[in-house]
Amino acid sequence: MELRLNQADIDSMPPDLRRQLFDHIRNAGRSSEADAGEAALTRPQVAALLREVTFNQLGASLRIVLQQLAYADEMRPPSRAQIAAALPSAERVALGRYMALLNRLTVRVKQQRGVRLSRYHPAKRVYTVHPATRQQLLELLPALERSGVQEEPLWEAARKA
Repeated sequence: MELRLNQADIDSMPPDLRRQLFDHIRNAGRSSEADAGEAALTRPQVAALLREVTFNQLGASLRIVLQQLAYADEMRPPSRAQIAAALPSAERVALGRYMALLNRLTVRVKQQRGVRLSRYHPAKRVYTVHPATRQQLLELLPALERSGVQEEPLWEAARKA
């Protein structure tokens, strides 16, 4: 069976149906093994990742990359160029190294070999992050930015929860 949709058909779809359609199209050729790479981190694990980033020598740059990976619109993951543009110009060439470091920190936090914080899709030149992890990043990054010097650190509050 073949189904043809034009832009007007897609625009008239309810948002949930449109999201399901694009999810289906995006996942059509994927195997379950490919999905296993992106880590679904819990809130305490994301807090632990942020702690690792905060105390890392490259923490400021890593936080910029994390902010880019915490994209809100799942239909528009950040491209390599967008993430690099957010970094200071002298550090743009190190983006691959930063992504590898974030993946190593994710393995440490998740305590599971082979997981990654993000997956690079060369055909589209974008990075995707597991939706659960993205949601936690969207919640915790602003909280970390708002916390003052006298407040309890984010990772200590997450440990108690």
